[in-house]
Amino acid sequence: MPFFQSLRPILGPGRTVLIDTSRVVAKLLSFPKFTTNFEIHSVAGAPDFANGNGVAIDENLNNAADLATCLPYANYVQVPVKSATPHFATNARPMAPRSPHPSFRRGKQMNTVRYSTVAILLHWLIAIMVVCLFGFGLYMVDLKFSPTKLKYLSWHKWAGVTIFLLVLIRIVWRLTHKPPTHTVTMPRWQTNAAAAVHYLLYALLIAIPISGWLTSSAKGFQTVYFGVLPLPDLLDKNKELGQTLGFVHQALNYSMMAIVVLHALAALKHYFIDKDDILRRMLAGKKQ
Repeated sequence: MPFFQSLRPILGPGRTVLIDTSRVVAKLLSFPKFTTNFEIHSVAGAPDFANGNGVAIDENLNNAADLATCLPYANYVQVPVKSATPHFATNARPMAPRSPHPSFRRGKQMNTVRYSTVAILLHWLIAIMVVCLFGFGLYMVDLKFSPTKLKYLSWHKWAGVTIFLLVLIRIVWRLTHKPPTHTVTMPRWQTNAAAAVHYLLYALLIAIPISGWLTSSAKGFQTVYFGVLPLPDLLDKNKELGQTLGFVHQALNYSMMAIVVLHALAALKHYFIDKDDILRRMLAGKKQ
């Protein structure tokens, strides 16, 4: 680099300049006064703000003008710190310590703006029912055809219809009640991914019960809700179509469980790693 090469004769290799920056750093950055010496080594040379012949001296920076004198040359030197006390190099703006999230500041959990009680109850009720019904479906699907399996199928359909109704209530509640605002700033891709996951979950929670209803209708088994309320068949009996719809129903269920796992892992990551209030907003507690 021509600039460095032209400056090499000024200080020569191995020359150093010791600068006491405590006063200007304390004044300009409002940090507590401390004493820090920087050993500034020339990188292929540096401008002569020593005494003209490269002899190391101490330069006291008393004000912003003194700092401005050295800053043009700060980009051309390396500054290894000699002191264990707090320090800042003259060629970089000091980074403020990362402030913990307000929920964990000073070791005390502060108030979290939570979802409404109805939203929290619907969220966890639907989540628990979905996971349990998925497991029950895996157990039921391999059973031999029998009165017991027919009974389990009825229970499965009753639970599916119940989830469908709860999801509709949840959607209406969401549209009529504004959710709490985010108190955590996330990268745009995380915000977009979270929104996409939520939309997919809502879509699947509607599509899966409907696909099950269609499957049951095509196979010729009418759904009678809790053995009391008969639901109309949506399709005429068609064995081949029923088999196809059954595969679709299973594929949608597996897709939803994959998204549920991803959703749960993201929530746990926010709680245990990021230590923010994303998950805490959906936990029971005093609503602010």
